[in-house]
Amino acid sequence: MTFRRYAPLAVLLLAGCSYFSQTVEPDVRAKVLDGVQVGMPMETAESHILSLGFQCSQGHGSFIDEHGDERVADHFLSCVRRPGRISFACENRDEVYVIPNRGVVDEIHVTRGPSCITQ
Repeated sequence: MTFRRYAPLAVLLLAGCSYFSQTVEPDVRAKVLDGVQVGMPMETAESHILSLGFQCSQGHGSFIDEHGDERVADHFLSCVRRPGRISFACENRDEVYVIPNRGVVDEIHVTRGPSCITQ
């Protein structure tokens, strides 16, 4: 019966986690941008991002850029990194969006925001 008493509090805490720490750590941004530059082959960019512990997939449609604006692209590389510690299914995560142009990197966006993924 104690569980019922504290269940609403637990739900609020879990739901609220997406409101904390929505700023990318400067060292994460620096590591991504040190290895991924405009004009480099997309395969090289993806390899670097994967080496930083991100999981990448091909995306299309809309995403939120580093300025909080919704962007639309026909194709982009979408990469998400789960924290190394215990994590919930839905919480803030570092995200990288790389937009290609003719097989090379055209834009790079490093963000942090709510993401729901399973592993």
